[in-house]
This record gives sequence, structure tokens and C-alpha cells, in this order.
Amino acid sequence: MNDNAEIVDPTLINPNDVLSHKGKGKHEGNRILRETTAERHAEYNEASLERKKEIVDEIVLGVDGRFLKWDSEHLRYFVLTNEDAKTIVRKQFGNLRHRVKVRQSRGDYKQDHIILESEMESMSAHLAQDMDEMFDDEETVVDGNKALRDEDDDPAKDRLMALLNDEGGEQLAQTILSIVNSVDKEEEEATLSISS
Repeated sequence: MNDNAEIVDPTLINPNDVLSHKGKGKHEGNRILRETTAERHAEYNEASLERKKEIVDEIVLGVDGRFLKWDSEHLRYFVLTNEDAKTIVRKQFGNLRHRVKVRQSRGDYKQDHIILESEMESMSAHLAQDMDEMFDDEETVVDGNKALRDEDDDPAKDRLMALLNDEGGEQLAQTILSIVNSVDKEEEEATLSISS
């Protein structure tokens, strides 16, 4: 921790603050950051190096809050430097790019495809998991796919169900099922390879 960093009591965080702390992926500021990077990922990926820096700066400046890091030793937050905040945004873009590449390799995503609301929510949920893992000093890996399927009280799930009931919902449902089944198959194969 930077000795000159501003200290923030955990009771004084704002809804728009971005929290670097495991388990805070659903915090409003973290959600907004994930949505912003998801909305701008195509622009970022196609940009020159100079423009990428500008996009990161725009996002950091556009956050209507602070970037805070949890200090588990003293049980408080401290304000991150502007450079640390930029690093968080760049990592968000990197995590999103990785997720898109994985989906492309599975055939679940087309390069010229416009991201549907449900796909953005899915990527946002995965980025929440990535953000938690990125800030986890203990490097605990959480099975985010299983957690997403097991969650009952989830507004994203309700929106997804509404999309499934709209026109074209059957095709969307088939795509989602193929993703879930491929994840389940990968988990099963990993379990079998570990036990043999």
C-alpha cells in the first residue's frame, strides 16, 4: 500500500466507487465499470495504441466514484492511484477479450456479431468473477459458471427469461444450452482426468 494513499473507512464507500475486493463484483460501481468496458470493447480492440490509452483515460475519468483497494491487514480501503485505476480498466478489457476469443473458438460468437443484451449480461457476470479473482490475494478460483446456474435471486436471470420468451428466444435458448453443456462437459472431462 502507498503510504500517502487516502484511507477510506468501509462504511464510507459510495455506490459508484469501484471496489478492488473479493466478493464485491455486484457492487454498483464495479457493475458499471464492467458494462462500460463491455460496451466499448470493440472500439478498444480496433484502436491504435494511442487511442487505447485515451479510451482507458476516458473510462477512468468517467467513473463517478473512486477506485478503492481493500487492505485486509487494517480492514479498510485506500484510494488507488490513477495509474492503478488504468491498470484495472486495461485488465477488464483483457479479460473480456479472452472471453470473446474462447467463445469464438467454440463457435459461439461471430466476429461481426452485435452483442445481445443477454450476452453482455453473461460477459458482465464473468467479468465480475474475473474482477474478484484479480483482487483475490489468496488466488482462490471460483467456479463462476456453476454459481451463475445455481443462483435463484438474480435480476439478470429474470431479464434473460424475458428475452427467451420474445421472438427468436428459441435460438437464443439453444445457444445458451450449448454453452452450458460445453462447460459441463469440460468440467466432467477435467474431473475424469484428475481421478484417473
